[in-house]
Amino acid sequence: MSEDINPEELPAFAMPDSIIEKIYEFTGSSEDNKGFVLFFVDQAGAPQVISSCRSAIIEMGIIKAMEEYLDQFSLANNPNPGDQE
Repeated sequence: MSEDINPEELPAFAMPDSIIEKIYEFTGSSEDNKGFVLFFVDQAGAPQVISSCRSAIIEMGIIKAMEEYLDQFSLANNPNPGDQE
């Protein structure tokens, strides 16, 4: 019963290894091109990052994609960086 659960007494969440492995398996088509980065917020509100890849080339590609995403996100939220109040 949910009335009996005290959120303050719940153990800290850790992403199960089985889920991380499943996510990894859903990426790419071979061991040479699989990989991911997962960003999420834990139950305490702290940002968490989990990544998995077995190739330096894939890792560099993921990092480049993250950089481009952050650049686009930053530009979308502040299209005129010189116009700060």
